[in-house]
Amino acid sequence: TFTSVGASTNSQGGIRGQPYTGTACGALSAASTVFTLAADPAGFAAVSLGTGAVALSWGAAGNPPTTRYEVSLSTAGFPFSVSTPLALGAGFTATATTYVGLAAGTTHHWRLRAFNGDALATEPASASTQTLPGALTTPVPSALGVSSISWTWTNTAGPAVTSFVLSRASD
Repeated sequence: TFTSVGASTNSQGGIRGQPYTGTACGALSAASTVFTLAADPAGFAAVSLGTGAVALSWGAAGNPPTTRYEVSLSTAGFPFSVSTPLALGAGFTATATTYVGLAAGTTHHWRLRAFNGDALATEPASASTQTLPGALTTPVPSALGVSSISWTWTNTAGPAVTSFVLSRASD
């Protein structure tokens, strides 16, 4: 048994062995290599950029620039331990990305994992944010009598919208 210490995060180390009797050496073994584990990404944050876009960012936490990252998205808060990663492109190594085309007025939960050179993942880091609500459909008025009007509309602003702020329209 041999333990190497002091290696960098997510870096490759390797050894070859050779038997020794005290007076003679045997044949040299084939090389054996492995990567140290990747560090958990630091400071994972999700920031809403509007009605359908979110910016994600994180720190490398000592991982080298070649460290690959994976992002998963859930609008249900990851009720299961398994999730489907979002396509970032093969070998995505940046520490920030932006997603567009997301549902408006919805809470989005994100998971982030880093992978070492042997494709072993860290435990997921989590972040969540809510996209801004979208616009309502145009309110439809209905006269109820000589002094009352009722307006109705469809909530197309998103599932996280729980109330509405109304103001008088001016001509």
